[in-house]
Amino acid sequence: MFPSDLLADERYCAGMRAAFVDWFAARPVGVRRSASDRWEAFKRFARDRTRKYRLERVRERRMQRERRLRKVAAAAQRLTARPGCPSAAGAWAAAQQELQEERVAAARRAATFAGVAWEEWGESSTFWFHRLAAPIAPSLPWRCLGGRVRRPSLRPWPMLPAAKQL
Repeated sequence: MFPSDLLADERYCAGMRAAFVDWFAARPVGVRRSASDRWEAFKRFARDRTRKYRLERVRERRMQRERRLRKVAAAAQRLTARPGCPSAAGAWAAAQQELQEERVAAARRAATFAGVAWEEWGESSTFWFHRLAAPIAPSLPWRCLGGRVRRPSLRPWPMLPAAKQL
């Protein structure tokens, strides 16, 4: 499945547009290459490029976060060494502000992803939940095998009545 939250990433979209133009220009439909083969190769190309981009972005964000955390730790160490120094206090506050901005950006990205995921998957079928509420068919014993008579259960799960109350 394509990670459609990347469609809001301008750097990704610009890079993919340029890569698509180059890729299609280098691989025209010809005698040895049908349109369907070209399309399948293009899908593999897009998937691989997207996977590499996501891994690169994760690596970049991790490195930036580690750099910011080191900056906060160094500023805190300077502040504890010189508690009355205004430049140490300002450096610590600035480092904390950068870290907070990074957290806000991460929360914004997570909210964007959650919104996209809800649009794609949130209105999916509720068949699974309705199946839980359906009564279980009674099992009939085979008396010739010595089976016991079992009363059918109308609730598949003990927690189902609580779920019905919601």
